[in-house]
Amino acid sequence: MTTAILIFVGIKVLDYEDYKLKMFNEFGRYILTYTKFISLLLLPVQILLTWLLFFRQFNLAKNIVFWLFLNGLQFTFKILLSPLYFIFIEQKRFLDNGISILLTFLVFWHLVLLFGRRKWVNIMLCFLIANVIFIAGYLLSGYFIIGDDFMAKVHARNIFELFLKAYQW
Repeated sequence: MTTAILIFVGIKVLDYEDYKLKMFNEFGRYILTYTKFISLLLLPVQILLTWLLFFRQFNLAKNIVFWLFLNGLQFTFKILLSPLYFIFIEQKRFLDNGISILLTFLVFWHLVLLFGRRKWVNIMLCFLIANVIFIAGYLLSGYFIIGDDFMAKVHARNIFELFLKAYQW
């Protein structure tokens, strides 16, 4: 539900940006429509990563509930902060980066609250998990933008052939 609301509000923000600034941000519109797929594809990675690192303390069911809650919380924060875009539309890129950093800190804070247990090793692992998830989200967005067209252009059928061709060049 929150994903559908987020996509609806995000499209309205992009429409307003097109109206006011004549930006026509088609990449942003394209990635926004794939928000639900990106979150669904990142969810198993998030769950598996925290479960593998903290399996002695928390079982898999608690990890699943934690990440479902946290993804919903992130979408809710994005929805609640979306009126800022209409006020400061000229600074949309700055707002995007600021909200992205805020959400990364939100993920890190919740990871530390649940998994940290006041141990420096666990806190550093939480910091690593938050950054890996942040980077994985951008890599997945990049794949959705470039995707199969890129693979067809370099004549690679899968990611392994892409690596082999990269070493051949």
